[in-house]
Amino acid sequence: MYIFTLSEYVEEIFQEYLRSSKDELEEASRKLKNMTPAPMNTMLQKQPREEAIEKRTKRAKMVAEDVPPTTPGKLVRQCLYWK
Repeated sequence: MYIFTLSEYVEEIFQEYLRSSKDELEEASRKLKNMTPAPMNTMLQKQPREEAIEKRTKRAKMVAEDVPPTTPGKLVRQCLYWK
C-alpha cells in the first residue's frame, strides 16, 4: 500500500487535470453534479411575501399563557431528598 504525502496527492490531481481534455472534465463535472444530493438545509428557500406577513401577524396575535408547573414545588423538594 502506497501512502501519499499531501504534496504528492496534489501533484497527482494536477497532473490528471493536465492530461484530461475539456470534454472529459465537463463530463466528470456533470457526473459529480448528478451524484450530489440536494441540500438538506431549506432555511435559505424563500417563501412568498404574503405568506410570511400572514404568519407574522398570526404569531403577533398569539397570547402567551402562563402555565403552572406540573409538580408543586414542595413535592419536587421532597423527591430530591429521597434519592
